[in-house]
Amino acid sequence: MVEIAPDQGLFPNYTAGKYVENGSAMIVSRGLGNSIIPQRIFNRPEVVSVTLHANDQ
Repeated sequence: MVEIAPDQGLFPNYTAGKYVENGSAMIVSRGLGNSIIPQRIFNRPEVVSVTLHANDQ
């Protein structure tokens, strides 16, 4: 499947999910809207809820 993301070109590195690197985490959502092509074939819209907790040490 061809991924097209604004300002990221074809096949962006981060498309959806949780990415962890160097002790930092990043959550990437597929989003709600459409970008260049007004079709969302096999790419259902999503809303992500993230709960942050303090790291008590």
